[in-house]
Amino acid sequence: MSHVPPSDWPSDWPSDWSSERPNERPIGGRPHGGGASDGFGPREPLHQPPNPADLDRFPPASPDCARVRGWLRDAADGDLGAAETRAVEEHVHVCRACSIELSRAEHEVLRLRQAFREMGAGEPKLPAGLGRRIVQRLVLDETSILPAATMAAARAEAEVRLAAEARLRGGAEGRRPEWLARGGWVRRGWRGRGGAFLRSPLTQLVFMLVLLLGLGVGFAVLDEDGALPDRVSRLVVLDADDAFHGGSRLSRGQNLGENQVLQVRRGGGALVEWSDATEFAQPAARLRLSGEGNVQLHNGVPQLVNGRVEVLTKRPVSLVMGDGSEIVLGIGQYVIEADLRVDGDFDLVRPPDSGLSSRPDDLRVTVEVLQGDTAKVERVSGPAFVQAGQIGLYQGSGALVVRQGGGFVATADNFEELRQPVNEEPLAEARLSGHVYESTGSPGVGTTVAMALSVGGQALSLGQVTGPDGSFSLATGASADSPFAIVLAAPASVRRDLGVITPEARVLTRQALDAQVSLPLVLENSVPVIGIVHDDLGQTVQGVQVLPCVVDELFGHVLCLTTERAFTDELGRFRIERLPSRLPPGQALVLLLLHAELETTVVAVPERGDEMAAVVLAPMVARHLQQVALHQLPPNTSIEILEEVPGLPPECAAWRRRAMTNGQGRVELLSVGYGAMWLRLIGPGQAMVRRLVLDDLSGVPRYAPVVGPWKPLTSVFSQLQAIPDSSSDANVRIEVASSFRYQHFLTGASPGSGRALHALDGFGVGVVAAEVFAVDPAGPRGAAQVRFLGFTSNSGALSIASRTSTEGLAIVGHDGGTAFVTPEALNASAAATVSVTVQRPGRVLVHQSLRPSPMAPYRLVAVEFRREDASLPGIAPVFRRFASDVHAWEITDVPPGEYGAYINGVKHAIVVPPDGFVILQ
Repeated sequence: MSHVPPSDWPSDWPSDWSSERPNERPIGGRPHGGGASDGFGPREPLHQPPNPADLDRFPPASPDCARVRGWLRDAADGDLGAAETRAVEEHVHVCRACSIELSRAEHEVLRLRQAFREMGAGEPKLPAGLGRRIVQRLVLDETSILPAATMAAARAEAEVRLAAEARLRGGAEGRRPEWLARGGWVRRGWRGRGGAFLRSPLTQLVFMLVLLLGLGVGFAVLDEDGALPDRVSRLVVLDADDAFHGGSRLSRGQNLGENQVLQVRRGGGALVEWSDATEFAQPAARLRLSGEGNVQLHNGVPQLVNGRVEVLTKRPVSLVMGDGSEIVLGIGQYVIEADLRVDGDFDLVRPPDSGLSSRPDDLRVTVEVLQGDTAKVERVSGPAFVQAGQIGLYQGSGALVVRQGGGFVATADNFEELRQPVNEEPLAEARLSGHVYESTGSPGVGTTVAMALSVGGQALSLGQVTGPDGSFSLATGASADSPFAIVLAAPASVRRDLGVITPEARVLTRQALDAQVSLPLVLENSVPVIGIVHDDLGQTVQGVQVLPCVVDELFGHVLCLTTERAFTDELGRFRIERLPSRLPPGQALVLLLLHAELETTVVAVPERGDEMAAVVLAPMVARHLQQVALHQLPPNTSIEILEEVPGLPPECAAWRRRAMTNGQGRVELLSVGYGAMWLRLIGPGQAMVRRLVLDDLSGVPRYAPVVGPWKPLTSVFSQLQAIPDSSSDANVRIEVASSFRYQHFLTGASPGSGRALHALDGFGVGVVAAEVFAVDPAGPRGAAQVRFLGFTSNSGALSIASRTSTEGLAIVGHDGGTAFVTPEALNASAAATVSVTVQRPGRVLVHQSLRPSPMAPYRLVAVEFRREDASLPGIAPVFRRFASDVHAWEITDVPPGEYGAYINGVKHAIVVPPDGFVILQ
């Protein structure tokens, strides 16, 4: 039976220590898992069969009823595993007979507990440690039937444990740590009111008989050779509040095994026992996780990625941190905190729960020894030590800084006092706060928010998960010195119906040291992309990686959303969720179709919050690769061929293929796509490339390097990063320069004097909150290097004193209106104020002759507008838009200018007037 919890047991701790560990028995079979009887030794739970008289009076009506009847007594005691408990609950909701039998079993449990309370009232206490000594005599005695090796190991561990307990007690109880005083280990069950029934001599005898029977059952799980079964590392959940694994909420009794992540959200917590794979007594330690924490069993050892964990150990153990460091603990009580910050370069495409792959500089670790043995911190720079009453702090490759805790042993009671500097007033800390809501008005609970802003003239990146009210509050250390922040938000992983918010700039409002995002972040519904991929022969293709990307139509950036990618199934189908519902003006959503045997194909799709997102997409077609030959190359040389990806900015993506030339300097056959190719010789020194051109069409197309000097690779391609799983061949991979327009922004306070920009609309009125970018054509092949300067004021003004002589200006209104000022125009004018007119976008109606027939199955027309008139050095805008009968075949947001509009590869010349209307025909 379960122990009755004491009346003063804290509500946030488990109330039944005797049944914390789930029974892991086969259905209707013998138990093969164990729980803790006294907090230190294994206990085999006893299966209670149904009462035969009850079965005779109320026979099971079905096989399901028979199975559930065998569990009802264990269910009443709380001894069932999580899966069996759910099965019982679901069954009794639909079966009246079994529901009545469960109520009868629960009533019996209540009567027995009441009887035990009455029997134990007024009886003297059992001697301290009686249960432990009984177990030692029964299990560790020389007459035990356990193997000699197991006996020796158990005896040695018992001696270590007893010595550790004596060291912790120090000969007196003293001030016990809070979670020991609250019943942290099961010793409270022996001494407190919760163990009152053990004080009666009669109940002592009953308990001894039950214990002997439990040991007999435990011996039954020995294998034929007399050895104990293999142990498995796991975390057993004793209590959980707002804790999850893989998007599923955790409850008491569930187990987490190797590489399974326990995630605790802000304000939640989880109490777990850690059992390792050793032959020592289990569990090895008890952990309490809080503070937006993430813990994962990695090679059988808990790995703390983020958050705060309180550890109460029963023998020497170690924990691994997300940066690769290891903290070796003795026997005692410890607090370890890990603060995982966003990458310094604001890598917003990293998954919110990307697990354990943080960079060393990301993690700030605090180790506090509340009581017990010294903690050793193992790092690349060498070991360091934190003693009882001390706090150690380290980050990245920096040294471990140890601070004394005031000359006394820290406990939970004085923990907060210890954290404050002695004789120092606590300093006010600046914070950045805001709210996340869903489009329905509900708070965006569990949303991962990443932000970058300027603090003290430096770019600072922070991240947090929102709480139950959808709010976030980030410590910035000092007040923000710029009136904006760059924001990214990803909804909770379980909310597949909501879309991510890609990086965008947000205005900040200030109050003293604090700042707040002026408008809440809104998570909108996202319609999934459902499609099918064919090759050029009309056959569906399995295993195509479909990678969603955000393409900056103005500045030529590509942002890969790798966390949401998908692969086609055996029928060529795929489904992608959580894509952006809307995008900032001048950006588009595309899909990259990646396959080692097919040409990389770029397919544009509508924003997932638009009405056109529900229109059925036509099959996506990717051509097979072509066979080419190379010649006029150095003989017997390793080479790389970098092939551009048609449909993306040429400097932003490339397939990298390795090959070896023969003695004649040739590569006889090479599978490539149809993009422009560059040759690179593999060897020491700076990476240099040369363009490959077609020079022979007889037979297999043959390419050769152009005549002329070699070019540095960095002058042709941006810094590229490989896309994982893009090819099974190690010599073939695709690489993309994943970035976004706000990645580089003005840091430090805006200059108070100097030149200013004045953005006006067509009526001469200032444009409010227009985004202003400094554009320098200094990137590869003259591509734009973009720097975000900020928003225009209520009068349309913004200081441009930080602009350099090589930078032009691009202005983007909130409605998609644009304006450009070249570096030459800015340098030629000496005026203190530069005025520019922001032209609103125009409307384009697709002529009936270009629409699909009324009987066509696919009702979506994709139009690609390529800007042909001069705009700004370094940029060549390409706008991807869609027309359908949903919007009466009208496209409403094309920036004004001269374009070549392409539909199915056919060009149509068109001039889009500002704030006007034109027919595409």
